[in-house]
Amino acid sequence: MAERNAQAGDNWALRYDHMQFHLPTSVCHLPYMDYDKKLSTPHRLSKEDLASQVQRYVKAFNLNMITSAQIQWTEYDPSTKRWMVKFQTPGGQCTAISKHVVMATGIGSQKMNIPSITDSHLYKGISIHSEQYKNAEKLKEKGANSAIVIGSANTAFDILKDCHAAGLQTTMNVRSPTYIIPVEHIDHPASLGAYDAGVERGDNIFMTLPTFIDAQLARDLLAHLASQEPDRYKALAATGFPVLESTSPECALMQNLIESAGKHYVDVGGTKLLEEGKASIKANVEPIAYTATGLRFSDGSHVDVDAVIWCTGFADKNVRETAIEILGGSASQASSNSQSDKNGVDSMGGEANGKQKLGPREIAACIDATWGVDSEGEIRGMWKRQSRLDGFWVMGGYTQQHRWHSRTLALQIKAALEAQLEERKTVIALFYKELVILRSLVRSRVRGSFFISAHVFLCYITNLPV
Repeated sequence: MAERNAQAGDNWALRYDHMQFHLPTSVCHLPYMDYDKKLSTPHRLSKEDLASQVQRYVKAFNLNMITSAQIQWTEYDPSTKRWMVKFQTPGGQCTAISKHVVMATGIGSQKMNIPSITDSHLYKGISIHSEQYKNAEKLKEKGANSAIVIGSANTAFDILKDCHAAGLQTTMNVRSPTYIIPVEHIDHPASLGAYDAGVERGDNIFMTLPTFIDAQLARDLLAHLASQEPDRYKALAATGFPVLESTSPECALMQNLIESAGKHYVDVGGTKLLEEGKASIKANVEPIAYTATGLRFSDGSHVDVDAVIWCTGFADKNVRETAIEILGGSASQASSNSQSDKNGVDSMGGEANGKQKLGPREIAACIDATWGVDSEGEIRGMWKRQSRLDGFWVMGGYTQQHRWHSRTLALQIKAALEAQLEERKTVIALFYKELVILRSLVRSRVRGSFFISAHVFLCYITNLPV
């Protein structure tokens, strides 16, 4: 295992100081290792709790982990079906050769999403993304007395609370209606609170159904719970905050998680600051330009503020957009590849099935898109075989998915190593297989090749004899 940080768990430890999970502790257990009972709900796991547990996990299972590792180059040889990864460590350069590679770098979080607005050179204050935020005291040390948080999801509310607690005059810019879920609904025994009765039982309830079915059940449950207290956020709405609740037809928590990796708030008390007037609201407008003293908004108004904190998420939920750099390619290659994706240019011809070795750019071009729901009603591209690459796997997601799919992924790799993993027979896998055949026939200029390949493909998807 090659880890770019200095120690295990740093991907949590290096986040903003007061970060905490808004989930029952039992949902967050690692495979084969639970958290200490003293950390059980109602305790909310902090970033230190998570980092400490990851470090404990590595030690307990004696995992072969190399820290401070910088990937320099990744290469795949289709003729031998071997992967080669070169990485630099404090002790020198290392090379690993294997039949399988797992890219476990999470849901994006590599490229900060900061809206491009004009006149940034005019602003004299502090402007940072939430990824760069540590705590409000550091803002005060730089002379800030006020702050505006751009965004209204989980991270935005966490930072709003921290800024208020530090004595900053704080405003939240709510650019669009936001889905708010009371934490009590998440902790409910019929919801994720079911995990308090046992992790295995909880996983059997929530992780064994097709994603699109589980999403509908979750939506109906949360809507029912919200219907029991219809006035829960009446006071919040009265402040001008555009609230969406679980009873709103357009709200579905799983859709937010899978399609956007957020855009909702599990309310652990942050909304009270707005309801009680302890923090201000700037709603239904977008920042469009900096001024010397703050921000100008789409309605012509402006706010004078010492610090702007962009809680606007990340721009790379699709792993293909960051894979080149993760695998050791250059930033310029990544930019070129991203533009190719936007223009509809792709390596769908199946280069991974040829004889030429693939570098980071070619590998990234062959990786299936990730997140969102595929034609099978499951999450795209995660924890399962790739359509165009052998022995390449993508791992990530929230804590339930880490625990459950680390096992399913490991079983698939074990089956592949023992030659027990059957060929994928999904429509998309067969499509790429037939596309490779078609391309081969076209290149060899076989007359009627398109019709032959199209016939074979249609027979596959309709279960007719060829």
